[in-house]
Order: sequence, then C-alpha cells, then structure tokens
Amino acid sequence: MPGKDQKEGLKNEEELQSYFIKRIGKFISSRHKKMIGWDEILEGGLAEDATVMSWRGEAGGIKAAKMKHDVIMTPDYPLYFDHYQAGPEGEPLAFGGMNSLKNVYHYEPVSRELTAAESKFVLGAQANLWTEFITKPEGIEYMILPRMPALAEAVWTPKESRSLSSFMNRIKYHYKRYEQYGLRYNAGNFTVTVTPVIKDGQLFVELNNEIPGSTIVYTTDGNEPVVGSAVYTQPLLIDTSMVLKASTVTDQQVRNVQASKQSFVMHKGVGKTITYVHPPSKSYPANGPIHCWMALGVLRQWESIGMASVVKILLQRLTWGHQLSYARFLWDACNHTEAGFSFLNG
Repeated sequence: MPGKDQKEGLKNEEELQSYFIKRIGKFISSRHKKMIGWDEILEGGLAEDATVMSWRGEAGGIKAAKMKHDVIMTPDYPLYFDHYQAGPEGEPLAFGGMNSLKNVYHYEPVSRELTAAESKFVLGAQANLWTEFITKPEGIEYMILPRMPALAEAVWTPKESRSLSSFMNRIKYHYKRYEQYGLRYNAGNFTVTVTPVIKDGQLFVELNNEIPGSTIVYTTDGNEPVVGSAVYTQPLLIDTSMVLKASTVTDQQVRNVQASKQSFVMHKGVGKTITYVHPPSKSYPANGPIHCWMALGVLRQWESIGMASVVKILLQRLTWGHQLSYARFLWDACNHTEAGFSFLNG
C-alpha cells in the first residue's frame, strides 16, 4: 500500500493496522456481520462495534470493556487447553505451562477492575486448543476432557454456588460415561506442588494437590514415596540439606508417574529476601516477590558450566518465559546473604 500512510496521515505501524481494521470493519458491517478480533486489534485504535477476544491476559478485555466494546475473555492462562493439565511427566507432549482442572474451574471472566455497567460488556469466556502437538482426534478429547465441563460450570454457575470439591466428586460419574463412549480423558492432576514458605526467618514447605480426599506421602532421603511413606499433615520445616519427594495416594495406590522432587541446600542466604534492581515484566510475574531458598543450591549444582549459564537458568526459573536480551547476576560472594538481578535492554 505505497503512500497510504502519507495519504491517511498515519504515523506508525499501529495506526496503519488500526486503519486496516477499521476499514475492514466497515466492510463487514455493510454485510450485516460483526467483527471479532484478538486483542491486538486494540493497538492503534479499535474499530467501531468490534468485539475483542482477550488472550494475552485480561488487560485487553478490561480496556475494551471500559471503551464499551463487547469482550470474550480467553486468556492463555488458564484457558489455553494446549497447555499441560497434569504432570508433565507421563502426559502427552503439550505446549509449555500448566492449566490444570483446578485453574480452569476457578476462572472468573468478569474482572474486579470493571464496574457493574462495564461488566455487562463481558459476553463470557472461551477456551482454545491449538493442535501443533496433537496428531489424532483422541488427543483432542484428552486435552479438553474434563477441562471443558469445568469451564462450562465456571461460567454458567453463580460463583457462590460453585464448589471444586463438589465438581470433582460429580465428574467421576462422567468419567464412566466417557469410557462408555470410548472417549479419552484426563483422570486428574495428581502432581504434588511443593511451595517454599519463609516464616520468622525459617524455611518451611507446603505440599498440595488437586485431588479431594487423597493423601500426600513424602520422603526426605531421595527415595521414591510409597503407600507406607510419611503422610503429610502440616508444613515441613527444612533445616538441613535434603532431597524432598512427594506423591499422591488414592485407593491405596501411588498415582503419580513420577514423584514431585525438590532439592534443598542450606546456606546463609536462606530466608533472606531477593530484591530486584529493575523489576521484571508485569506480564510475567511468576509467583511474585521471592525469598532466597534455592539459588545457592542451583549454583553449586551448575557451577561447572559457567556463571553465564547459571544466570540463564535462574532467570528462566524466575521469570517463566520472559525473554531477556541481557542479564547481570549480582551475588554477595563473601556472606551469601542477598542476591539481586538486573534486567537490562540492549
């Protein structure tokens, strides 16, 4: 479109995109149809009467609703069903990230940032399943069941009437129906999450799973948990170096393909707060501000491959997919009492 930017007074590619979207929007409207577009159509200016599909989080949908445009909430977390729903050990190859049944069920499409009047523009929620890693129809069934009914109940049932434990108990009867129809489905996310918690300068670990009525068993000597292993009942104090493994037990069977594993190496930095010279992207907050509980352990495990590689590994774990062009790792080599990360451009 040579010269179009000069003719229309367009200053950049965002305005060019907006020009195109608005023009094609008028064409669609003239055919008595309505435009629906991914949230990129917000860039440069939104076409009149366009409906926005908010997939890069909810920010685009919130912005569009405040502009009095209809919105369909479909954020990649937790509504992209091409992401893992369990494991990932023992699961079919999928796109990175975890959108478990619990995450899907607890999704609320109407943001608290919207007023009652603005909320009316949120039409609902939509899940997406991209098939780069799926080669057979059975693979599609496996990725949407039972996350699809979980989303249906989440968006069609008043929040005060929803109960994850009730849903999990009721979905078991649907599993039998899936089997009668020869449908593949995921029987549950038996993965045990290991969450470090700092309290009064001491390191504790909380173990959780998504299976109501199940038991979590664990070991601290590196051995695989079995039905007779120690049963988790309260947060575990970590006051010495260890390898913690944990699994889910139901019906007197360990259900995990592979136990959850976390290594701990005690050092002087444990319990200290990690501060950022420059905060990471708000789009990739991971679990928010963190304390130092594993960094030195990672350093000791990976010191043979060089500091630059260690920095890359640490940043990948802390920022979850955020692409950084350059990073500098600062460490108090004398006391090991604090660590800082710089996120730089260029």
